[in-house]
Amino acid sequence: MNSPSSAPVNLAEFLRKHLKVEPDRAGLVSVIETIAEASKDLSHSVRAAGLANILGSTGKVNVQGEVAQILDELATEGFAAALRKNEHVAGFACEELESSEVFPGRSEDRYLCVFDPIDGSSNIDVAAPIGSIFGIYPVTSGEVTEASFLRPGREQIAALYTIYGSSTQLVLATREGVNIFTLDPAGGEYLLTLPNACIPEEGPYYSV
Repeated sequence: MNSPSSAPVNLAEFLRKHLKVEPDRAGLVSVIETIAEASKDLSHSVRAAGLANILGSTGKVNVQGEVAQILDELATEGFAAALRKNEHVAGFACEELESSEVFPGRSEDRYLCVFDPIDGSSNIDVAAPIGSIFGIYPVTSGEVTEASFLRPGREQIAALYTIYGSSTQLVLATREGVNIFTLDPAGGEYLLTLPNACIPEEGPYYSV
């Protein structure tokens, strides 16, 4: 963890230091930052869910056969709107949407995002932890189609999830390793709280 004498590193600083090592990584930094910013808005909505009357189901069934929650739709709309605005996002696929969205004619430095906007929907009404899950793939060919998303997980260039619990945390996995950031409610930034996270070689228990 960060030593008491040093200022914590925020997500933007971390990404530019550890990921922007080549010109073609600028787009990846941008996509990760877009997801992080949208997750901050969702974190606020989760904490205010009971007060804002956004608990409960919509009565609709998603493509997985699950009853969609109001917060599912809110999260889907928030992340989708953010990704549409990012010129480095060539397309995205979401568990709550029937088909993917692709954006032709965008920057050469392009990525595909696959995501579950809210995992653990059944926990929403009882204030138990829920999260958002993302996988990011580089675009490897010129034209992006529905088939472009059908790729093995090992081809991901980055993956992340945010968990909305006693604190909001963002866990980022890249080929450089896994790092955990915690959202500072006062400053509104994700700060690095556990660099180089890994599973201990030994421990009393292991849970996922």
